[in-house]
Amino acid sequence: MPTKIVFFLWLTLSSALFVSAQEDVCSKQKSMFKSAFKKALYSENFLQLINGYDVKYHALDLAIEANTTYLSGSVITAFTTLQKLDTFTFELHQDLTIDSVLDINHQVLSFYRQADEVYVTLNNTIPALGYSQIQICYHGTPPSGASAAIGNGFSNEVSPKYGARVTWSLSQPYAAKEWWPCKQSLTDKIDSIAVSVTTSQINKVGSNGLLKQIVPLPNNKHRFEWKSNYPIDFYLIAVSVGNYYENIDYAKPKGIQDSILILNYLYNEQAYLDNKKTLGECKDVLTYFSECFGMYPFHKEKYGHSMAPFSGGMEHQTMTTLGIISYDIMVHELAHQWFGDYITCSSWSDLWLNEGFASYSELLAYEKFYPQFFANKLQSKINSSKQGIGSVYVEDTASVPRLFSSNLTYNKAGLVLHMLRWTLGDSLFFASIKNYVLLYGNQTANTVDFKNICEQTSGKNLTAFFQEWVKGAGYPTYTINWNSSQNETHFNVFQSNSQSPNQLFSIDLPLKIYFAKGDSIDLKLPGVAKSSHYTKLQFKDSVIGIQLNADRQILANGFVKRDLMLTGGLELFKTPAMLALYPNPSDGQLTIQTSLSLPVCIRIFDLTGKLLVQQNQTTNIHTIELPEQAGLYVIELSNEQHKLVKKVMRNQH
Repeated sequence: MPTKIVFFLWLTLSSALFVSAQEDVCSKQKSMFKSAFKKALYSENFLQLINGYDVKYHALDLAIEANTTYLSGSVITAFTTLQKLDTFTFELHQDLTIDSVLDINHQVLSFYRQADEVYVTLNNTIPALGYSQIQICYHGTPPSGASAAIGNGFSNEVSPKYGARVTWSLSQPYAAKEWWPCKQSLTDKIDSIAVSVTTSQINKVGSNGLLKQIVPLPNNKHRFEWKSNYPIDFYLIAVSVGNYYENIDYAKPKGIQDSILILNYLYNEQAYLDNKKTLGECKDVLTYFSECFGMYPFHKEKYGHSMAPFSGGMEHQTMTTLGIISYDIMVHELAHQWFGDYITCSSWSDLWLNEGFASYSELLAYEKFYPQFFANKLQSKINSSKQGIGSVYVEDTASVPRLFSSNLTYNKAGLVLHMLRWTLGDSLFFASIKNYVLLYGNQTANTVDFKNICEQTSGKNLTAFFQEWVKGAGYPTYTINWNSSQNETHFNVFQSNSQSPNQLFSIDLPLKIYFAKGDSIDLKLPGVAKSSHYTKLQFKDSVIGIQLNADRQILANGFVKRDLMLTGGLELFKTPAMLALYPNPSDGQLTIQTSLSLPVCIRIFDLTGKLLVQQNQTTNIHTIELPEQAGLYVIELSNEQHKLVKKVMRNQH
């Protein structure tokens, strides 16, 4: 950059102690499996049938051990019909054997399978709005094709550090069918569930909801019986089985009489001692998030963690499964209980609503509990976001790596919320979030739903914001030339987007204005989605300096420079063919802006007419390097219709 630039938009900061090497490990591991599992292409008949009923209740009754992925048992599905139904359908991976299917009267039903689709012929047609249930008995060893977000839908591994062997499930996004017969529909939340697991007496079983009882059984077995009465999405139902060490803690947020149970299943006592500090901080973060978002949504049951040997974390409802225990992951998965579990994205295209909120909640936790590390944490997310290619909104939902893009679905999505907070202000932002949680809790929501809540709460039109930052790609680069004259400060703002040149941003620009008397103010310079625009402001004191994005309020690149020749809008903008060169004089790097039809040819001559540089320009804003020797040069831009010429001064080194 030229040395005459007065203020920089800082792009890098030194890492802080708390920005650990584990950062974003959840997203990175979820996106690392490049085999790119594709969502099954269901037949139209199957989709019509499976969308013809509404799941009310699941009862999973399984036998699982900690040393194998083999499982057996049954699943009862209670449902109401949305249309007349003579065939019941569900998904179950073809590697698993179905022993029998029974109806509500325990009558055996016939069925047939097409790959992972299962069709059950009902003995009697169920009318629309009717109620019934199906029991599927099955057994087998689930597949191991690494088709889940992190690894398999059902896994068994040994912890390299602690030597503990665990069997666990991880169904997101399309792998629930790999271990239990189900309907994999985001919009059909199950009203309540029961999960019973029979296992050896040395094992404990972690799952959703409250542990109702542990039933002793013959042959040194016992059965853990879990029950949850909160609506839950299919991929959030989970089990983990191991010889766990149990740790209990309690959170006491304001607004409820009882404390909230926090139940942790760790590999062993050493695993607890190694992670005691982070686990102990969970109750404080839960209490704080209850203030920010509304009461912890499952407070009548519990929160907790169960360990499993994989790289990351998974926000299973009321009991997160953790492969790594770090502050960032603990906070991230806890925030998912509100955003992902209590409110679930209604389509995988809207996954940013789950992951963006969880990622931004990491920043909220640092801002509250470790403010000394907040700036570094924010900068890390900014750096990651700038590497993302494409939009936060996911078009290709069949690709697991794209779904769980660390740069886009996690970090840039989190910055969308950071910028929304800047746009609305703290009061309206947190009011919008609380209203969103209040209205869509125990349901699913999409981007439009969230946008509407924010607009209704704030009274602001946010169409451009969501279009540019959620559906659009890239981020802005700003060049601001300014000058102060007779209490008027003039601004020429140039904007570009290298990733998507035709898509510019209308977000307000955060400026810090420094005055001659020594004080400063922060203000929002109204944003305009144009490649260039002029504006002026009036101040009582003389302006001596301006800083852009000092507190990283927005995702952007840019620099600010005082232009002593600037006393009003660029007159060149008023002409049909415009050529602007800046900075002029230049220390070497020159930005060329033109309104000529593209492409144009750029030529640089010395004063003798000798051609020194020739290249094509395919964007309206282009940066080139001037020749090394100081002096006056002639810049010529031309296309088939126009030729524009200006001079520029190259400063001495």
